[in-house]
Amino acid sequence: MSGGTPTVRGNTFSAPTSIVTSIPYSLTTISGNTYSHENPQIEIAGTVNDEATLSIVDGLYRYTLTGNLTIPADTTLTVAPGVEIYTSSYNYDIRVYGTMNATGATFTGYANYFEVFVHDGGRLNLTDCTSLSGNIRYYTGSSGAVTGCSLNRLYMSGGTPTVSGNTFSASTPIVT
Repeated sequence: MSGGTPTVRGNTFSAPTSIVTSIPYSLTTISGNTYSHENPQIEIAGTVNDEATLSIVDGLYRYTLTGNLTIPADTTLTVAPGVEIYTSSYNYDIRVYGTMNATGATFTGYANYFEVFVHDGGRLNLTDCTSLSGNIRYYTGSSGAVTGCSLNRLYMSGGTPTVSGNTFSASTPIVT
């Protein structure tokens, strides 16, 4: 779906991909459907051109990246509690130039690979999130806060995030 607000109710979806959408999107009129696949998902990719929130929609909590997801300057993406962002390839990642806020979300990926790049001027705030595979990378001029998370590795190449109360799983958990 690209634009518009279709009403989707009372359907049965058997394939893993139930919804393919671009951001911004409106999934508020999707409800009352049945998903028989063991891992139903919403596929996303592209540039967030307006304020957006990834939330649980009609019981679907997994958003699968099928390309890079970019949050430009002056734009905010919020990831709601219970949402899982999964990358379907080691070639896809999240690139933050604006702001991304996530609370209680899970980040995971193909072959245990997941990357979030926070670029100059970008801000990434993670609270009570999980990313046991992959890396979070703060570059020069970036900022944010990582609090109460379970993470693999955090790279700080000139970024200034506040990091507190986290659990790390990598043998070299923080790289500067």
